[in-house]
Amino acid sequence: MIGTLLHTTCHMEVMIIRKQGLEKVNKLQLALLFTIVTISLSLIGLGLAAWQDNLDGLGYASTGDIDVYFVGVELSGDKTEKMGADISPDGKSIRVYINDVGENEVIELYYQVANDGSIPIKFYTQVENSNLGLQIENSLSGGFVGGSQHGWGYTKIEVGQIESLETYNFNIRLHFQQWN
Repeated sequence: MIGTLLHTTCHMEVMIIRKQGLEKVNKLQLALLFTIVTISLSLIGLGLAAWQDNLDGLGYASTGDIDVYFVGVELSGDKTEKMGADISPDGKSIRVYINDVGENEVIELYYQVANDGSIPIKFYTQVENSNLGLQIENSLSGGFVGGSQHGWGYTKIEVGQIESLETYNFNIRLHFQQWN
């Protein structure tokens, strides 16, 4: 029995020594294996990079579009039969003409702006080439229009002191930009 106990104790000590030795060897072997694999993959990458002399890539980016123009115009006042407004072919301006008006007459011009694009816009209008006898108040001269939506504007025209009945002409130009 003493022999069996001694044999078991010696055998356990040998196993402990072997186990500790194997742990040291396994860690060293793993580190060496990791280093060899890393260097091998690096060399494969360098070889592939030297073999491929170009890199092609193709990508598309689209943010949308802006398509803004006047779509409607309406005049109101006492003598609407003697006035008119035409939208230009490109839709970016309105030509207004008023014939044979008297002093202190008030004419109202309503216009509609369309945005057929997908990007919201901020717009404003500017009066150009106005005659001296007109006082033009561009009251609602701008606004915001979302994608595929419409907006309205308003301009008030007052005829000031004039010497004789004349024809008055002016333009309303549409300006716009992307609105974030």
